[in-house]
Amino acid sequence: MTKKHSTRQRAVDKIVAVMRNGIDLRLTLGQPGGPSWDLTNGIHVPTETARLVIVHYRVERCDDGLFSDAASQTYRHRSPWPKVT
Repeated sequence: MTKKHSTRQRAVDKIVAVMRNGIDLRLTLGQPGGPSWDLTNGIHVPTETARLVIVHYRVERCDDGLFSDAASQTYRHRSPWPKVT
C-alpha cells in the first residue's frame, strides 16, 4: 500500500465514521468551481475522497438524482453499525 493510498483511505475511514453519527454527504451542483461534496456539518470533502466514500459498503444513497438518469446527491451511513466483540 502506498503512502498516498493509505492517507486517502484514512480520510475515507474518518468521513465514514463521522457519517455514522448522522451526518450526510451531499453533492452540490452549480457551484462556481464545479460540483462540490460537503458533509452536512459544513466540512468540505475533496472529490477524489467523496468518490471513494460513496462506494463504501457502509454508505448508501438516500434519494434520486436531479434527473432520472443522474446519480444520487445525498448519501448516508447504513445502520446499524456492526458490533465489535
